[in-house]
Amino acid sequence: LRQVFDNLISNSTKFVSENHGLIEVDGYKEKDGLVLYVKDNGIGIPPDKQNELFKKFYQVDTSERRKIGGTGLGLVISKGIMEKLGGTIWVESDGKTGTTLYLKLPLNEKKIQQ
Repeated sequence: LRQVFDNLISNSTKFVSENHGLIEVDGYKEKDGLVLYVKDNGIGIPPDKQNELFKKFYQVDTSERRKIGGTGLGLVISKGIMEKLGGTIWVESDGKTGTTLYLKLPLNEKKIQQ
């Protein structure tokens, strides 16, 4: 799980403004699981590119003017880890400002007998 958070936070730091970048890490409990998220106020991801993010070596910006490095493997690895944990990962962005990456893990609550 730490690797997943490292990947998500690393991605967020690449795409926020150096002077005005904000990254929020938080979570909440749902009936059937725990949802954690990493939210930033970066450049956003166009809606038509969001499903591609979890494909091996995919880069949103493939132009020659691309300034941000990366291999296109971080989210693929994160998705694999989440699936092994029985969870899911997804992205939300309006394509203009900011991106939120969500993780959902199932809860296995055990009752404690007193």
